[in-house]
Amino acid sequence: MPIVNRPTGLDTPMRTLNSNKAKLEYRAEIDGLRAVAVLAVILFHAGYQSFGGGFVGVDVFFVISGYLITAIILKEVESGEFTITRFYERRVRRILPALYCVLCLTFPVAWLLLTPSQLTSFGKSVAAIAAFVPNLLFWKTSGYFDQSAAENPLLHTWSLGVEEQFYILFPVGLAFVARFGRKTAVASIGVAAFLSFLLSEMLWRNGHAMTGFYLAPSRAWELLLGSAVALASSDKPVHVRAPEWMNNLLSVCGAISILIAIAFFSEDTPTPSWYALAPTVGAALIIAFGSQKTWVGRLLSIRALVGIGLISYSAYLWHQPLYVFFRIHQFQSPTGLWAAALAFTSLLLAFLSWRFVERPFRDRKAIGRSRLFTGAGVATGVLFLGGSAAFVTGGFPSRFVVPAGLDSSFARSSRVDECREPVYNDAEAFCTVNGSAIPQSFAVYGDSHALALLPAFESAANQLKINGVFAFMPGCPPFLGVYGLRNDSKRFECYDFNNRVAGYVSSMNVEVVYLVGRWTYYTDGGYDGKEWSYIGLSPRDGKDAATSRNAFEQGLARTVDFYVQRGIQVYLINQVPQQLHDPKAVYYRAYKGMRPYETVRRLSVSKEDHQRLQQYVHSLFSRYNNPALRVLSLDAAFCDDVTCAIGSAEKSYYFDDDHLSVAGSASAVNVIEASMRHRPQ
Repeated sequence: MPIVNRPTGLDTPMRTLNSNKAKLEYRAEIDGLRAVAVLAVILFHAGYQSFGGGFVGVDVFFVISGYLITAIILKEVESGEFTITRFYERRVRRILPALYCVLCLTFPVAWLLLTPSQLTSFGKSVAAIAAFVPNLLFWKTSGYFDQSAAENPLLHTWSLGVEEQFYILFPVGLAFVARFGRKTAVASIGVAAFLSFLLSEMLWRNGHAMTGFYLAPSRAWELLLGSAVALASSDKPVHVRAPEWMNNLLSVCGAISILIAIAFFSEDTPTPSWYALAPTVGAALIIAFGSQKTWVGRLLSIRALVGIGLISYSAYLWHQPLYVFFRIHQFQSPTGLWAAALAFTSLLLAFLSWRFVERPFRDRKAIGRSRLFTGAGVATGVLFLGGSAAFVTGGFPSRFVVPAGLDSSFARSSRVDECREPVYNDAEAFCTVNGSAIPQSFAVYGDSHALALLPAFESAANQLKINGVFAFMPGCPPFLGVYGLRNDSKRFECYDFNNRVAGYVSSMNVEVVYLVGRWTYYTDGGYDGKEWSYIGLSPRDGKDAATSRNAFEQGLARTVDFYVQRGIQVYLINQVPQQLHDPKAVYYRAYKGMRPYETVRRLSVSKEDHQRLQQYVHSLFSRYNNPALRVLSLDAAFCDDVTCAIGSAEKSYYFDDDHLSVAGSASAVNVIEASMRHRPQ
């Protein structure tokens, strides 16, 4: 039976019928499912280890959204009430009031707390949200699980960008295919979902996980999965047609599937991908089969869960700014009672914005269409201009009074783009150090820490009138035979890169090789044990500590043997002290107070913590400390008996929490120059 009987214009109702005929039956269990999704996301961002996969709550939201939007469109198409204007009016009432309320209230807090660079990023985010493209901005500028994500109050709005972009074309497409009957609509949605799913698989398997994560085409299948459930229920709900035992069984399977994803997924789980079938199919099963007559339906209809579900959108909007502002203000993540208190505050603010913002704007009698669109347009323009102003001015730096030259001390090597190109072009023409003359006496290579030390090597080589060659690859230790397993790495590139460098060094008769890396990145993670760049001896190895350490040990041994057997002097440079905080945040906080030196010192990492993090790596390196291989430590340049300083009172040694700035690398020149003076003759 066709869904509609005759074609219609998008802004012309098919028939003039009572609007109640297009109204969906309320299902409390779906609000309960919303509650589960938003609580999972909130507790994930709060850092609770039991909710390591809580980010899949967003995937569940996508399925719910696809179901409800499709069901509403189908109802309106059947009743002859669907128009594209009405559709977008409903989206504006649903999305913008609470969102703009949160933006307006977070802007003053951002002004008070954020550094110029942080406020610049915040302003970009606000402008992107106002343009409905936040996901495109974050795709280009940050990874969802990167450290920078913990300092972005608006990162979570990427999901709104995905939905809004999806709904630009979806209602028009659905209304069109619905003219040709249910079978055509089902087939069209099925094909679109399948292609979107294939795209998400291709992206993460080919090293473009963040592209798949942020962009609507690779996320569309999750929304379309909800649409498929709505189509299957367009005549009669699925759970009405199925026997009770099947409804109970499949809804329980759906609930278990979601809970497994929340409990056992982690930041290393690629999503969207086939892994995301667990939460999305789970949500679809609950929507399709979890009626009030089932165990799961009754559980999700508990009053407390339904209440949280009703305010879930506002709760989602509020939680990220609260957690981020806490981290920035306290220089630490909330734990224990603080984490619980912020979660509760998110729900409290959500209730207030639901009660006094969301509900009033959904009342068509109180706020008509014309007033709604006019107000939305003005608010969008104001927010876009405000965000753009923060971006264009560089975060209004005049808010702070800091020493002249402080900002320049945060700068990294200017050769980052120049020296990265040969790596990604598979070229053997690496960067030079102190000119291009042959012979090249030494080679420096490693991960991004090698780039951070490049200015020190340039200075030392210039003083000694010698030349060298330089190469680096982010997230790749300079060891032969290892594969980078980081999601955003191209397959095999680390392995091939190290082979290319080794071949070049041996063929050019280079005398000395300096190996530089953030070693604990591959063996221990960060101070909290969470931040890893896993490596393996095979591209298919699992991402775990034991595998990564084994690859590190064997790669180190293989690399040392390769160079030493060819008579090449090898220097392993110990990792510089990794700091606990972003240096810009430290210094701008310091100069808000009266004792900048004491603040900088207090927020620098202790020598004890630094040495504890390095313990495993140092034990490995000590096995190789012989005339053919020397281990150079830079600790004396940055540490006293108690503290490894992030900088002096007026100058930062770092441009982020673990990479030296150009100013900081100057402190390492003497150690490097001394090693060059004693190079083989």
